[in-house]
Amino acid sequence: MDSTVFETLGREPATEQVTARLRQAIATGLLKPGERLNQAEIAERLGVSRMPIREALRQLDAEGLVTLQPYRGAIVSSLSSAELTEIYEMRIALEVLALRRNLPRMGDDVLTAMEALLHRMDDEEDGAAWIAANVEFHDLLYGRDRPSLLIETIDNLRVKSDRFLRLFVTQRDRTAHAQEEHWAIYRACRRGDVDAAGRLLQGHLQSTVTSLAERLDADPGIEAGAPETE
Repeated sequence: MDSTVFETLGREPATEQVTARLRQAIATGLLKPGERLNQAEIAERLGVSRMPIREALRQLDAEGLVTLQPYRGAIVSSLSSAELTEIYEMRIALEVLALRRNLPRMGDDVLTAMEALLHRMDDEEDGAAWIAANVEFHDLLYGRDRPSLLIETIDNLRVKSDRFLRLFVTQRDRTAHAQEEHWAIYRACRRGDVDAAGRLLQGHLQSTVTSLAERLDADPGIEAGAPETE
């Protein structure tokens, strides 16, 4: 767990701060599916008592990111391909809705930023950086700067599933295909074609989850946290 995510906070934080740190570590893959969480170690790294750690783990258990086991402590939750597919079914419905709501008010500044981002993603070699840019692209599509219950719900589902995109970005041909889909969505947005953009986004998310589910079915050890070849 050597990361700035686990740098000491320097003071006793609110439970929300500890929860956010652990959620980030799970979302970025620093804490892997199936990994056991040592409360004493985490408390020492963050420079806090165990109380906010315990409260944070209960919150993450409620979110489905951590599983609390009697007498065994907490582990980072894993997902089966069926569970991942179900999450994406919900994501598709909500994210297409968010795009359809946001596109009519999408200004030229957002479209220009989206285009520049896609050019950067075309050349990005680092998997973690590509994933971060992918999140930024989708945030622009949905109007992340306008917080709402819809955006909050999308964020919760993305935290559960986006950590598995690490499987996706190990396949350069797959990310190239994703970029083709991203560019097609962008062009539909540039035209102001809400229906086309929605259809393209739905197809993009469906192709992503199909690829991820196939990887999980082919190698269940990956989702359990086994090391992966880059």
